[in-house]
Amino acid sequence: MRNDSRATRQQLGLMVLAILLAFAAPLAGCAGPGSTVAENWRDPNWSGPAIKNLLVMVVRKDPVRRRQWEDAFVAALQKRHVLATPSYRAFPDSVPSEALLQQTVKDSAFEGILLSRSTGIKQSQNDAPSAVSTVSGGVQWSTFYGMYITAYNTVYVPGYSESDLIVTNEITIWDARKDGQMVWSTSTATRNPTDAKVLRQEITALIVPAMEKDGIIP
Repeated sequence: MRNDSRATRQQLGLMVLAILLAFAAPLAGCAGPGSTVAENWRDPNWSGPAIKNLLVMVVRKDPVRRRQWEDAFVAALQKRHVLATPSYRAFPDSVPSEALLQQTVKDSAFEGILLSRSTGIKQSQNDAPSAVSTVSGGVQWSTFYGMYITAYNTVYVPGYSESDLIVTNEITIWDARKDGQMVWSTSTATRNPTDAKVLRQEITALIVPAMEKDGIIP
């Protein structure tokens, strides 16, 4: 009876393990929402000084979203004691032309421009084939051999297919004190974004500290 009870517990344990293995792979491959820096560049010839007064301009077709994004960057910069102004205060209807922007910066005290734009949305497909693995079923009593032996069992793990939505953004910094040259650029990738406000918080939380780390802002 004791051996039968032990064998039953081992079989139940094996069944649980098989179920876990079947679902572990899909769960491991399923990535949740989150933003990361995909690429980063800093002009190696740029020696500063750090930019303390920025005009923040975000290119968006929707004027409300443009304001929301610009306000998010401004708030994040001001927390680090950088003067920052959203471009919609000077250009409420739409982002200005290059000529108008250059003239505005020339006539103001802005030391630089933060320019952000969406660079695309793409679908990422991930396919994992099915697999067969061998797992230990534990030590069992063999009446044939008259001893305990290790039993092995074959477990089938089904394949799966899933897709992710990748949203990319580009943020560049232009030094208005040096003929408006681009001195810094970063691109971000966000997997499966679910909330626009959270996305803005993630992007600004990545970008502003990176700007400080690279000496772009104080």
